[in-house]
Amino acid sequence: PNTDLLHYKSQGVDLKPLLIPASALNEKAGIIKHMDQDHLLGEALDNELIKQAQPALDGQSRVKIDLPVSNLNRTVGTMLSYHISKRYGKDGLPDDTIHITLRGHGGQSLGFALAAGVTIEVVGDSNDYVGKGLSGGKIAVYPSTDVIAQGFVPEENVVVGNVCLYGATRGKVRPS
Repeated sequence: PNTDLLHYKSQGVDLKPLLIPASALNEKAGIIKHMDQDHLLGEALDNELIKQAQPALDGQSRVKIDLPVSNLNRTVGTMLSYHISKRYGKDGLPDDTIHITLRGHGGQSLGFALAAGVTIEVVGDSNDYVGKGLSGGKIAVYPSTDVIAQGFVPEENVVVGNVCLYGATRGKVRPS
């Protein structure tokens, strides 16, 4: 190879070991599907969001949804956003057509690919990757008034986890 084009930090780096097939290192390593997987999508919180948001999905009527959330609820808003994108395309719904208030602890990737027209407000906190791939939606995460009254000190606490907004293209997030 022409080493004149390489950055000085990459000279001498050999990436060939990264290209070794897994089966050459471990003959039991699977490279094709060996078993069925159940991702428990039937139990996802989004199923309830889709049900309650039906007037917005069918006729763009404004809806408000208020539900508890747990950190077991991952990617909240993603399946709902799929239905919005399928029906209304990349432009989604008008701002704040669907306003979701969640109370508790949001799970990983809350609001992943959240479509325009959806606002998720979390009264509590959320794990890593909030707003990952955000696609026009709005997300707010803040502690409850009870927590604040108990002496919550923002600079000593975490409201959202790591790597927020990874791959986001549009929308708004307000962790406070």
